[in-house]
Amino acid sequence: MNAKDIMCKIAGCGFALLLMGTNTQALAGPVSVFQNSDWIQFAEDDVLGDNGYVDPGWGGQKFDAEYLFYKKEGSTLFIGLQTGFNVKDGFVTVVSSNGSSTYYYAGDIALSFDGDSSNYEYAFDFGLTTHPYYNSSTDLTDDQGLYAVSTWNNDIYYDVSSPFAMDEGTLIDAGQTRADLEGDSYYRIVSFDLASLGLTSFDGFSAHWTMSCGNDVIEGTAPVPEPATMLLFGTGLAGLASVSRRKMKRS
Repeated sequence: MNAKDIMCKIAGCGFALLLMGTNTQALAGPVSVFQNSDWIQFAEDDVLGDNGYVDPGWGGQKFDAEYLFYKKEGSTLFIGLQTGFNVKDGFVTVVSSNGSSTYYYAGDIALSFDGDSSNYEYAFDFGLTTHPYYNSSTDLTDDQGLYAVSTWNNDIYYDVSSPFAMDEGTLIDAGQTRADLEGDSYYRIVSFDLASLGLTSFDGFSAHWTMSCGNDVIEGTAPVPEPATMLLFGTGLAGLASVSRRKMKRS
């Protein structure tokens, strides 16, 4: 076992704990910047399990991917990410008992607008220094902005958390981004013009984010159906079931 794998066990990137806790602790909730009616939450995973388990790995609050939000103003789409991982500077440092340091890096926000979240065709790059987990000398740093992705780099410990960061792509919108820390959670907001995607209408999107070890992952699809829409959907299913039963009685 190499030194990096030993470090991963301490940081939560490996299978360090023989017993995986089943209890979870609900945390404080969204930071104040997202507690505004303009923002719509479409993904939540703000819990910590026993021994700092964040699923699929460990690491505690430093590796907890917590929320995704969005809002739309005209043709501009805003996406908000909240996480215990330092997405302001773009990396987390873990110091081992022997004093050596290991760095873990923030990935890109993966985006899909074609309804197929199994293949994310876009990435918003924060413009921060980024490296994969195993081949840490590989530099995945790019200018800030929205990219059409050609290939993803998924060189992370927990590959179930892929995709991680864009490997190759074409910049289509420099966009805007900002980040800060509130309490024990960081947040980063990115925005870009939907017109740069050539979209004639906004029909929703899927988003995904993780870090270079893949200890935790957050993903979701927006817009979230309104309760009234879901009620109508349920009523429609009930009506179809009723029609089906009547047909069966007549046959």
